[in-house]
Amino acid sequence: MVVTWNPTDKGSSIVLSNGNLTATGIMQTRSVKSTEPKTKGRWYCEIRIDKSNYDYIAIAHSDVNMNAGIISQPSFIGYYYNGNKTVSGVTSAYGSAYTTNDIVGILVDMDDYTVTFYKNGVSQGVAHSGFTNMNDFVVISTSATISYTGITTANFGATPFLYAPVESSLPSNVFSYDGSQQLSRVDKSLIQDGEGYKAYVKGKVHVPSVNLIPVMVNDTTPAPYVASASSSYGGYTAFNAFNRVFNGTSRWIANTVPPVWCKISLDAPKKAFSYQLSTGEVSQAITSWILQGSNDNNAWTDLDTVTNHTLPIESYEEFMIDAPNEYQHYRIYATATLNNGLASLSGFTLLTEDVPATPDMWKTVSTVTPTQQQFKDKGMDSLGILNRKVTTLVPKTMSDKSQILNGEEGQVFGYSIDLKKYFDIRKISAKGVE
Repeated sequence: MVVTWNPTDKGSSIVLSNGNLTATGIMQTRSVKSTEPKTKGRWYCEIRIDKSNYDYIAIAHSDVNMNAGIISQPSFIGYYYNGNKTVSGVTSAYGSAYTTNDIVGILVDMDDYTVTFYKNGVSQGVAHSGFTNMNDFVVISTSATISYTGITTANFGATPFLYAPVESSLPSNVFSYDGSQQLSRVDKSLIQDGEGYKAYVKGKVHVPSVNLIPVMVNDTTPAPYVASASSSYGGYTAFNAFNRVFNGTSRWIANTVPPVWCKISLDAPKKAFSYQLSTGEVSQAITSWILQGSNDNNAWTDLDTVTNHTLPIESYEEFMIDAPNEYQHYRIYATATLNNGLASLSGFTLLTEDVPATPDMWKTVSTVTPTQQQFKDKGMDSLGILNRKVTTLVPKTMSDKSQILNGEEGQVFGYSIDLKKYFDIRKISAKGVE
């Protein structure tokens, strides 16, 4: 697997070189993130500071905006150049300062939810633990200033690490971020029952969808987002479709009958999984349209086609995108309106994926003896889930006197125990792979 700084989702002024491993132009509102977000496992990489600039070497959720300040984001966990750490916008003392030519290592444990930073091979200790609000993470290089720019070079594992951690200091199953280097022993387990070989999979929290388009206050603000249209009637310009105002007058209106279009240009290519539309007036209701995406603002790909459908007035209706992909420019290409009138939009959103919460559960990996690869890819890093814990049942006073059996009030015991988490272990056999 080839892992680099992400060339399609980076700060707009960032220049990548050296096989997309060196990023130039890093500042507070222009950052870079790694490709290949991680959802589980234990991963290590190194970032070299080529030109110091109030650096933050960090991790965060994969959808953070590389053209905005991200230090206060709830998922942000960063090691600051002066030795402090910042977690979800809160800064505190942490480790040693670093500067130009220093190497910052990052060990992220998505199984036990810990993050540890290293300076030139010396662990600075666990920076944060218990970040269960992240379904995935990427490595990030950013800054705390917009006055200057910095340069960093990443090693995600394509070459030997300059300061690989000592194996005895690591938990099992630590790999380079690109998966090519094994840094500690591989220790994987599966549990066999009558149905097959199983692993206990931790659930994920709900990640709600968000609008990729900021609130536009005019056609070019906030920059670098740009709202535009094939034509506009008077002051009803394109940004009115993106200002999230429903007041009966705020809307984009075309100056001609269809075909016409209304477009939003994002700060970088991004993937939308659904979109919402609202019309501003019955006589201007769009009834047939195509959602289109482009990365060069010239060649357009049809993402969703709707015909003979009347949009609601001053409220959103959502439509799914069957084959989401990353595009920087999205537009509604209207092909028909009610009574062939002028087209209008009072609302247009682009939404990220809504990822539902998943429960903790036992998942069958194989019904026959698993292969080495199945152990490696699907096996559990720890059998801690099998640890049995004595739980004291809490007495509750009876509130319903009709339940009294012998004419005297007493107490009942009430407590919920998730028995699905436990196996009734009566026999243990060991099977291993090398």
